[in-house]
Amino acid sequence: MKAKDSPLEVVCRELEEAGVPYRVVCRRHAKVWFTVDGRDHCYVTTVNGKKANRARRNCQADIRRLLRQLGVLDPGGPAGIR
Repeated sequence: MKAKDSPLEVVCRELEEAGVPYRVVCRRHAKVWFTVDGRDHCYVTTVNGKKANRARRNCQADIRRLLRQLGVLDPGGPAGIR
């Protein structure tokens, strides 16, 4: 995770690294729609927030947790930050 990445960029990078196709719909907040096993899922995050390191880390942890629950990531894999 880079220091200047927004929470949205962090979520998109995690999905790309997991090989999950996604699309982003931006209005007041960004909705990241992605498909796993033929089912659509949505993750909502802020578009900006580049100064909030905690927001970036929380988004990264949330999307990884969700991907583990959906069976995309190995549940026994590292839970910490890569």
